[in-house]
Amino acid sequence: MKISDVHREKDVVLIVDDEAAIRSQLKWALVNDYQVFEASSIDESLNLIQQETPNLVTLDVTLSSNGDLDGTD
Repeated sequence: MKISDVHREKDVVLIVDDEAAIRSQLKWALVNDYQVFEASSIDESLNLIQQETPNLVTLDVTLSSNGDLDGTD
């Protein structure tokens, strides 16, 4: 747990999807109750996870990283 986690006013949700429209719709639905971060790739999401330690991650399971792995690996 990071020191910044202790002082959060809202839980953090990370939305990981390569389709901007889906990220936008999910963010719209969640932003009033959660602090929402978005990532369009698995690599980007891994960086955000290290920085923000989200409470919940929504993941497009068909998203690939470098074309080799899907989000379930």
